[in-house]
Parts: sequence; C-alpha cells; structure tokens
Amino acid sequence: MQLTLVDAGDLKAASKALRGMGDGKQLRKELIRELKLAAGPLVPKVKAAWLAAPSRGYPTPDLRTLLAKSTWVQARLTGKDAGVRVRSDGRKLPSRMRALPGYAEGIRRRPLRHPVFGDRGTWVTQQPFPRFYAAVQPDEAATRRRVNDAIDMVFDAIERA
Repeated sequence: MQLTLVDAGDLKAASKALRGMGDGKQLRKELIRELKLAAGPLVPKVKAAWLAAPSRGYPTPDLRTLLAKSTWVQARLTGKDAGVRVRSDGRKLPSRMRALPGYAEGIRRRPLRHPVFGDRGTWVTQQPFPRFYAAVQPDEAATRRRVNDAIDMVFDAIERA
C-alpha cells in the first residue's frame, strides 16, 4: 500500500535535466534527500496510527508492530514508478504476511481469513482496521508543497548552471 505524492513527469524531467549537468550526480543525491525529508514527517504518523490499531493482546507476532516496522519513504527519479511514496511495504514482513498491509487497510477484495492460533479446524474472518490513509490525509497538501519546493529548487539550480 502506498501514497504517491508527486506527478512522475516532474521528477522524470528533473532527472533528465540533471543527467546533462556536470554536477548532476550531486544534485540528484540532494534532490532525493530533500524529497525524503519532505515526506519523512508522514512516516512517524503512519507508524503511530498502525500502533494505535485495536488489539486483543494475543502473543507475537504483533501485527501492529509488524505494520509499523514496514512503513518507510521511497523516492525514485527514474522509471515508471518515479515519485515520492510513503509505503507500508509487505516485502518487509515475514513471508506469509506479505499481503497484510492491504488486508489491514481493507483495500483487498477478500477479507482476511486465518486459523485461530494455527488450528486449521477453526477459521475466523478478521475485519479491516484502516489507519494508513487516515493518518496521511491531513498533511498531504503540506507535504505536496514541500516536495514541489524541492523540485523547484533543483530546476532553479539547473537554470543557474
């Protein structure tokens, strides 16, 4: 599950312009750092939202903790996935739980079904507990503004060169 904060066309144009510059490599590093800093404040909010999800206090693995640990910022300047994303990434979860962020948020078509404490004779359907988008929504506009400011800074540097 991810939230994309920038139109990929802007970043691709900036990346293309940076390739032709002499100090383009340094500016690319700076741009990626600034993009991650712009979206960075969303990560603790999403992590706190996952940790605030309801729990019945069953033993490990604590799903809330796993979801919080899987949340991070990704900034890419090239390819079809160019953009800045705050992700709760299933790839950072144990192998049998990779679809958990989608089930927890309720964006998967089917509900989450699992055996009770590994007893394959007793299955339960777990209701989603959406937290990700609700945590990100209030700060989305401000984050977009910070990201666009970072991109404008790079375009200004390109024009000066």
